Amino acid sequence: MRTLALAFLTAAPSLAAAQIAPRSLALEAGIACDSDGALRAPLALSASWWIAERLDLTVRVGWASVPRTQGRAPDATYEGGVGLRRTLGEGPLRPALMVEVGAVHVLDASPFERDLGVRLRAGAVLDAFIGRDLAVGLALLTGGTLLVEAVSAQADLGVALRVEGFF
Repeated sequence: MRTLALAFLTAAPSLAAAQIAPRSLALEAGIACDSDGALRAPLALSASWWIAERLDLTVRVGWASVPRTQGRAPDATYEGGVGLRRTLGEGPLRPALMVEVGAVHVLDASPFERDLGVRLRAGAVLDAFIGRDLAVGLALLTGGTLLVEAVSAQADLGVALRVEGFF
């Protein structure tokens, strides 16, 4: 067992360094808290395309739900956005910085209460390459949402676990 672990650790940097695929798909699941104290459980699918050395264009679609609480009705949020990701390393552990802007559609408990908004997010990601074209990562994100009809702004902080495949 010890020999197998040592062999994996020895091979992992060469596998990660060999990753050359210019596109990726990632599944993200996490938890986020907004400035109202509501916890959300976001789930998202994101894609990236290489555009320059260590710089990727990202596209993300996501869904998050907020459960019913004392004095608050449940709601769901659909969002889609585009952004940039800057990778800061080449080894098996690769930190990255990201920024994203997107549209948000909030569906409240009532079918007649809907709101649209704009979300700006920024954060840091740490990806661990477990194979040539497969990475598992942890993202720490912060951002703000401006809702149009309700004329309200919210800040949020979240963490997400990512599984990303490159092709």
